This record gives sequence, C-alpha cells and structure tokens, in this order.
Amino acid sequence: MIANEFNNTDLLMLVTIFLLLILLIFTSVAEMGLSRMSRPRAGSLADKGLKSGKALKRLVDHPERWVNPLLLTVNIAQTVQATLTGIFSARMFGTWGVVVGVLLNVVVFFVLAEAVPKTYAVLYPQRSALMAARPVSALVAFP
Repeated sequence: MIANEFNNTDLLMLVTIFLLLILLIFTSVAEMGLSRMSRPRAGSLADKGLKSGKALKRLVDHPERWVNPLLLTVNIAQTVQATLTGIFSARMFGTWGVVVGVLLNVVVFFVLAEAVPKTYAVLYPQRSALMAARPVSALVAFP
C-alpha cells in the first residue's frame, strides 16, 4: 500500500541515500586499507614516486590524524542515510514500511557498505590504501 505519491523530494532522498552508500563504501575501503598498510611498505611506495605514495606515507606515519575524521564521516553518513531511509519508507509505505525499510537497510548497508568493501581491502590492502590516500588526506586537511 502506497501512503504517498512518489515526488521530486522522494527522488532526491533516494539519490542522496545512494550517494551516501558510495561514500560509506569508500570509507570502509579506506579505513581497512590504511589500517593494514605497514610503514615500511608505505615508505617504499612513496620512494617509487607513485602519485598517492607520499600521501599514503604521511597517513600511515600518523594514523591519529586520519582515524577520527574518517570515523566521524562514517558516523554522519550512516546517521543521515538511516534517517532518510526511515523518512522515505514512512512516506511511501507507512508504519510497516519503516519496519521493512529499517530491516532492509541494515542488511543491504551491512553487506554493501561494510562486509564487501572491508573484505576487498583485506585482500588488496596496497591497492585500497593507495586509492584512499589522497581523498583521505584532503579530508584530514579540511578545516
């Protein structure tokens, strides 16, 4: 049973939820990839002149600089995404829509934004860390 007609606001919420999913996938890969990168390996990659190598070395040398900003980003994205999912579900399907929306949200976001990206980063830590190094450096440098 549809509680409301689908409108532009609903479309904007769905697009935002999708973009937050992409952000959460990136942050999961970044967190695990950077956590698994050793200092000697990061130094070696920086010495090879890779574009992200120097940024990676700075992050690995000082994890205290990136851990909290990255975790705060995850927290904000998860909170906003869950809120939007609840609002969208309530608008479209009423009370039972919220229940189903929350359950689907937990399963889908756990699998797509946590389990799969972190497994990838465990299997490919160097690739993950290099991919994340420059964006995470920009996040850390953000005033």
